[in-house]
Amino acid sequence: MALKNKKKINEHLSEFSKILHLEATYEILDYLNDHGNSHHKNLRQLTSIFTLSHRLNDLLKYTLIEHHFEKEEKRKEWYTITERGRRALQLLKRLEALAERINDEGISQKDLAGTTKSERVE
Repeated sequence: MALKNKKKINEHLSEFSKILHLEATYEILDYLNDHGNSHHKNLRQLTSIFTLSHRLNDLLKYTLIEHHFEKEEKRKEWYTITERGRRALQLLKRLEALAERINDEGISQKDLAGTTKSERVE
């Protein structure tokens, strides 16, 4: 039973990891982090409508963003980043910085010393 659960967790993490690296994920999370909230029309500047719709659904599925909706006199709809989304964005920024350092300088054991085992590139 434990092996089955571990396999399910690994599949979930693998899918989650893929979503973090898909087109526009970083841009959407970064935009929402900087602006606090945003309407769909403002997010359209980041990517195509097709990609935006898919990516928003992916980010909602993993609770990296929240969708808010109010219907009073006028319909109001917006998105916000969650705390989990902020942590994912911080991780993406750290990975981006590490990739730039590797590209510019190569990588040493000293560079890896401050990373966790799951962050290490071997």
